[in-house]
Amino acid sequence: MKVKGRLVFHNVGQGMFYSGDLSVTQANPSQPKSFRFVYDCGAHPRNRYLKTAIERYHNDCAGKPEIDMLILSHLHRDHVSGVDRLLKKFQVGWVLLPYLPPLARLFLAVLQHSARTPIWYFSFLKDPVGFLLERGVGKVVLIGGGGEGSRREDEDMPPPEPFMGEGDLIQDRLSDDPDLRGRIASQDPEWETYLKKGHLLAKSQHGYLLALRLWVFRFFTCPVSDQDLREFRECVKQLPCPDPRACIMDPDHRRKLRQCYEGKLRSLGSRPSERLNNASLVVYHAPLQNKFSVLSTWCLVSPAFCPFPIRPWRCHFGEDSRFGHLLMGDLDLNRCFQDLTHRFGTLLGNVCVASLPHHGAWSNWNEDILQETDCPLWVVSAGLGNPYGHPSLRVLESIMDHDCCVCWSSELAPLVIEQEVGW
Repeated sequence: MKVKGRLVFHNVGQGMFYSGDLSVTQANPSQPKSFRFVYDCGAHPRNRYLKTAIERYHNDCAGKPEIDMLILSHLHRDHVSGVDRLLKKFQVGWVLLPYLPPLARLFLAVLQHSARTPIWYFSFLKDPVGFLLERGVGKVVLIGGGGEGSRREDEDMPPPEPFMGEGDLIQDRLSDDPDLRGRIASQDPEWETYLKKGHLLAKSQHGYLLALRLWVFRFFTCPVSDQDLREFRECVKQLPCPDPRACIMDPDHRRKLRQCYEGKLRSLGSRPSERLNNASLVVYHAPLQNKFSVLSTWCLVSPAFCPFPIRPWRCHFGEDSRFGHLLMGDLDLNRCFQDLTHRFGTLLGNVCVASLPHHGAWSNWNEDILQETDCPLWVVSAGLGNPYGHPSLRVLESIMDHDCCVCWSSELAPLVIEQEVGW
């Protein structure tokens, strides 16, 4: 049995749009099965490349305009600004995203208060579950950070078995999260109907999803704490907002809250808004590891992706026992490093491709991750000449000092990774 994977970092510039297409060939080669997933779909608001990338992806999938699973790392616009367009182009089965309470969603709406921000984004923040289900999504899964303490996630897995078209394409082996369900009942009670009908699931980050019975997806997130929104909460007290969800749609209230919050930032000289990055849903995906062998794995890279001449334009890894991809959204590796490494444990040693968190920002980087993963290929998704200084040269140099390959997915061309696994 073989699985061919085509994993793509699309060229959207300052943002993130990653897709994976898996095709399985069983004993009968004429009956392959496939699974398609996407991690994030967004870019800087004034970015024309995202629309082009979505159109190109849709054309590539013309025979089957379906996405089996869409994963949203977090709700910042540079990671979700293409979701509305994506849902118009594709039929989406499952959507997974971290749970943000209404106050945190109002906070994001205030940060994005601008005449250029489309109304659909505020509607999405007001009611992300309803927004997705109304646009034809089959099932929404909210991931919380609770569940079963600090359990490691490198426990034994069942052996892979061929998917013959019987049963569910995605097998849910994530733990239920009663604490998250209680928070939903108290803060987003209108979602109770979706929970009862099975259209919405409240899950812990513990456990995994299994696609095609042989490809595993594991998750990690740091939930938002009250401390993360302390300054913003003070503004809300000064400008009472009985229902944060209603205030998300009120431009006048958003404007006043933003003025208040920016005033507190100036007095503090800090940027606490970036704390919400830690709610990013980190994804590890790989084939089941029980006695599998990677037949071949290679990375196709154009010159645009490797900004340093000492790096090869084409990174070729040949046969390798590592096959995992680690996608980290905008996670702060300094704040969440110990929890992340404990959660995934020895699975990190199976990572062959990893995305740099927060577009390669130095403030989110922790060099110790290089020792934990020994990952040969790191990818940064950032725009050329962006005003944020992404990626940090210090981050790139630390990776190359570890004798790893660094590739930059910018506006110029997609980064395509093709891999094949055999059992």
